[in-house]
Amino acid sequence: MVLIAPLAGYVVSSVQAEAVAALPYDVFTIKEAADEIANYPESFLRIDRTTALLPELDEYDPQVYQKAKQILQSSIASNQYQQEQNRFYLYRMAWPKSDIADKVESSIPPDSAISDTHNIQIGLMAAVATEDYRNNIIRRHENTRTEKLQDRVDHINTLGVQASPVLMTHRTDLSIKQLHSELMAASDPYIDFISVDDIRHTVWIIDSSLNQQVIQTYQSLDTLYIADGHHRAEAASTIKADGIFAILFPADMLQIHAYNRVVEDLNGLTEEQFLEQVRQYYSVQIISAEPSEKIQPIQRGQIAMHMHGSWYQLQLNEQIRSTDALAALDVSILQSSVLKPLLGIDDPKESTRITYVGGSLGIQGLVQRMATFERQPGEALAFALHAVDMDDFFAVADSGQLMPPKSTWFAPKPRSGIVMMAQNVLQE
Repeated sequence: MVLIAPLAGYVVSSVQAEAVAALPYDVFTIKEAADEIANYPESFLRIDRTTALLPELDEYDPQVYQKAKQILQSSIASNQYQQEQNRFYLYRMAWPKSDIADKVESSIPPDSAISDTHNIQIGLMAAVATEDYRNNIIRRHENTRTEKLQDRVDHINTLGVQASPVLMTHRTDLSIKQLHSELMAASDPYIDFISVDDIRHTVWIIDSSLNQQVIQTYQSLDTLYIADGHHRAEAASTIKADGIFAILFPADMLQIHAYNRVVEDLNGLTEEQFLEQVRQYYSVQIISAEPSEKIQPIQRGQIAMHMHGSWYQLQLNEQIRSTDALAALDVSILQSSVLKPLLGIDDPKESTRITYVGGSLGIQGLVQRMATFERQPGEALAFALHAVDMDDFFAVADSGQLMPPKSTWFAPKPRSGIVMMAQNVLQE
């Protein structure tokens, strides 16, 4: 049985929500975060990725977290945030369906029009029990990286809040979907805006008189799964917080994209030596770089690889695919057959020679990251993968195994900075 509780913490002023709300901190490099803050001076990245404001300091310097605390305290003092106790929040994201996107105006449509013209994700913002995380009722599917975990531990301890929600999912439950409909009908939205990426964000503050109904409905679930935010969840557990700040979405509403890889160099191999070794596992065919849609892998076992100015299509020899849920993943096979033995990425959690790019950013986003992650021009190589499907996601998590870091990219992502959970004030 899943245990959830309403939040005690802070909610952004409705009139400032659009200016403040930001994508999660770990979506951005430091430079990208600095650029985002320059364009949106009230962005929550000032609090969640404060190192972008202090380029002269190491990103994990204690002064960075102190600066974040100062900005947070100033934001509360200026009434950018108000304190709320004993509250659940319902968060809906809606964005135009791709086949009719050109026909949908970039304005807030009436709710009656959303279901026909938009994709929808509806989730509950709540505190979930840290004990459920420790007891595997809340299941994870990815490893964490040591320095990234410590970053979130220091962030929570210094600021006294869990700033960004952990994205969790659960198998679809009709009683929960019915509850969502009832909660949306019970009151007007508190926040409603469209972000620059054409996603409508709508938030309802749930009347506390309905808290027990919400809690009881979610007790029908046996398990929750972390989709995004493993470091945030592990940090909350590490500091023995009494709850993990989460947003809970039904699985059938989520979209999984690939999590692509960029490696700094060929690890001393020539191009010919590298391709010869790769052919032990994959067929290799050079492909055109235009248009980018032709490059994107369209099926399991397919990888698009960019090396020395050329794109290659790698197709896995399916005879080598394991029956084990974890070992059978494309990302696992790439790690065990190419990244580790050929490119020297022994531990993807710790290696500084590899970086990751969310699949929703497309091939162009991958190429742009590759250009910034290399010591010598033209040395870096990129791998675009096919996305893990939801059945494999559940199978790995249920097996108790962990995927390599950055194996799944869920998008669109809920904005941070709308709600924050205060520490050690979880309501019963």
